[in-house]
Amino acid sequence: MSSNEHRFRVYVIELDDTGLGDCGKGAVYVGETWHSAEERFAKHMAGQKAARVVTKRGVKLRPDLAPDETFDSRGKALRAERRTANRLKHQGYRVWGGQGHRSMKSSEKKK
Repeated sequence: MSSNEHRFRVYVIELDDTGLGDCGKGAVYVGETWHSAEERFAKHMAGQKAARVVTKRGVKLRPDLAPDETFDSRGKALRAERRTANRLKHQGYRVWGGQGHRSMKSSEKKK
């Protein structure tokens, strides 16, 4: 099955913010996948193609913070992932993921 036959989605994972300092509303990881969000979260927690911060600090999926829509290309999903990360950062979350955003606080400025 080619990637063009998949629907891509953006997902948000709540992270345990213990010991991370001021995380405002909380700490989250934003990613994109063509798997279900539940399957991708399970892969992160199992250490399969995983972000270390999720493997170590993943708590649960936060579908309430992720876009409801799916995307017909990875490029569109990547752009939505970046927008979601920026939106959450501006809402006061500390964000990992989001294509190039290692950890962003709402008080940090783009360089």
